[in-house]
Amino acid sequence: MVTGCDISHWQGKRIDFDKMKSAGAEFVFIKATDFKVRGGVDENFYRNVENAKEAELLVGAYHWWLSDSKFGVTEQAALFHSVVGDLCDLPPVLDVEVGGNPKELWTARLFAMIYQVEDYFNRTPIIYTSNGIWKNNAINYGWAKDYPLWLAQYKVSVPSVPSPWAKWNFWQYSATFTDPIAKNSENFGINKYEGKALDLNLFNGTLKELKAL
Repeated sequence: MVTGCDISHWQGKRIDFDKMKSAGAEFVFIKATDFKVRGGVDENFYRNVENAKEAELLVGAYHWWLSDSKFGVTEQAALFHSVVGDLCDLPPVLDVEVGGNPKELWTARLFAMIYQVEDYFNRTPIIYTSNGIWKNNAINYGWAKDYPLWLAQYKVSVPSVPSPWAKWNFWQYSATFTDPIAKNSENFGINKYEGKALDLNLFNGTLKELKAL
């Protein structure tokens, strides 16, 4: 197992990535884009990427995906790629946390988004989601097994993997809203005066396998 973090502007502008590395993190996923924020780009993305790389962390980027038709698939994928480009070591991530109806359309739009992101980056994207979001929204999802799963599930010793996946690749086991005064945040370089608690993750493999994704 390999330890890592994920961050966005919620963790503030003064993250100590050297401290994060010293605490045992080998990777960090950084929020890049989200059409619900001004300009669509996380305000700290470029700063975070630069500083994380200087601390010799493996860096990945994620896009907060929205299924609403007013946020077009092509527009979301194009923005994500235009911002991230080839800056990152790890594959691109689609952050799937928002549901939608009907299920058939929600799933079809997610598949279209995955396809477009894969085409733009020429890499296999990672799907971040939870059991609740996936089970309540996805249908006809057999194709998803071809994409690595980053599963969010808390307060369990062993995560429950939703169908169609057979295993999890990444597991977010500690998160801001489940631990609002996370004791580990300062240990991992978060400034307690400006940043919210930190999300912690595990990669289900070795560091060599992580680098090979």
